[in-house]
Amino acid sequence: MKVLLRFDGSCDDNGSSDATGGIGWHVDDYDSGAPIGEGFDCLPGRGVTNNVAEWTALIEGLRWVSGYLPMTGLVIEGDSQLVIEQLLGNWKCKKPHLKALRETACELLAEMGVKYAAYWIPREKNERADELSTRKKAPPPQPLRRQLDKERICDFAAL
Repeated sequence: MKVLLRFDGSCDDNGSSDATGGIGWHVDDYDSGAPIGEGFDCLPGRGVTNNVAEWTALIEGLRWVSGYLPMTGLVIEGDSQLVIEQLLGNWKCKKPHLKALRETACELLAEMGVKYAAYWIPREKNERADELSTRKKAPPPQPLRRQLDKERICDFAAL
């Protein structure tokens, strides 16, 4: 099965000590468009930026896909041109904390061992992931919400 992973991250008070980020991702069957899974979470704390939220959304979507689905191919779509271009190696990733997130995403993709493609899409085509990333404190959909291990992702307080 070939799957489509769409992701999005959001951040209020970008980079401030009061920043609150949100992540959202959803996975669909690439051919039929049938929904397979989705997730969202809140990223509170100092050091959270929109770019951190975008990378974290991608990573958590990849973790879900790698742990739960047999697949023959993966298509990744997101409305962050920065994340897509850095993931593909077309743009340099200079900030150490973003490099670490990029490395995590690349390691997950390598571990999956499937062919993948990544594309930037306009925000209008990423509505579901955007909705999930801005939920933050809404009740989770059952049974698809997955708790995040924030220590595995990034120590935001150390940024």
